[in-house]
Amino acid sequence: MANYVDNFTEAANTQLTAHTPDSGGTWAEQEDSATGKSFEVNAGSDFVRLAEAAANSQRLLYTVSWTPATNEYDVLWTFAAIPGTNDDPQWVLARYTGIASYYAAGNYATAANPDQKIVKVTAGPTRTLLASGNFATTAGDIFKFEVRTAAKKLFQGATERLSNTDDAITDVGSCGLAMGNLGDVSTDDLSDGQMDVFKLEDAAAAGGGRIMSKLAWAG
Repeated sequence: MANYVDNFTEAANTQLTAHTPDSGGTWAEQEDSATGKSFEVNAGSDFVRLAEAAANSQRLLYTVSWTPATNEYDVLWTFAAIPGTNDDPQWVLARYTGIASYYAAGNYATAANPDQKIVKVTAGPTRTLLASGNFATTAGDIFKFEVRTAAKKLFQGATERLSNTDDAITDVGSCGLAMGNLGDVSTDDLSDGQMDVFKLEDAAAAGGGRIMSKLAWAG
């Protein structure tokens, strides 16, 4: 069972900052480079989406109030709806301590090149691509960002797609989700992709990857 889960369920469209996750706590906006943008939980689909019009070459970042026990944990999300264009990535955040210190793993539409990435954001901010690859994605695919001292890995379902051994950011930090140009491509856009079930699990609880057998559990 995940340490933390949010199924993004609401009876009416609700700003993410006003939404209460299934496991309690709150979401907080950390960066809105476009100014005036926000995420909402859409009641019709129970997905997270951009509440306003799209913005080119911008990004939007939120973190959740749950704090992992150590700096080794998994961040999972469902790629709920594929964006209309290829440069509108979705991301999850790990070891986040500020807008210039975190790791992120993300996915683009299948026709993008590359489709999946792991990046590191450090002082400046400097946005470093750590790993990337091209793998077909469909709506409903579940991804896991596995954060360990030895490696940062991105899984699609049970399949490992990307890995990098960088461990420059060691704080426990916070976890979160984002869309837009937080990675190594400044022209990526903040647009119409949607994200679903968000889960977090400490490495000790995950038991060496067994969480992947539990991904269908939504509560």
